[in-house]
Amino acid sequence: MNHITLQEVRKTAHIAALYLFEQEIITITHDLEAVIAYAAGLADIAGTLGKRITPSVATPYSRPDQIVQSIEPSMLRACTSTENNYFIVPLTVKGSV
Repeated sequence: MNHITLQEVRKTAHIAALYLFEQEIITITHDLEAVIAYAAGLADIAGTLGKRITPSVATPYSRPDQIVQSIEPSMLRACTSTENNYFIVPLTVKGSV
């Protein structure tokens, strides 16, 4: 079985711009090893059952796009400022309006 090395975790963290302490790298490496071992165990079990493990994929569902009014007119009437059916929010600087 292939093992995850500390260097691989360091390189992956570097690519992802994650700045990790050495202890975090060691912990992550250990955790990844446990995940890989667990997945390998599942594959072994599936092999003895003669079944293939496949990821569960949701059935694609599509719906027709429908334009609906998302803001109730009464909500817009309650606002102090609106423009083209949008709320106008006053600029807040240093906690004051």
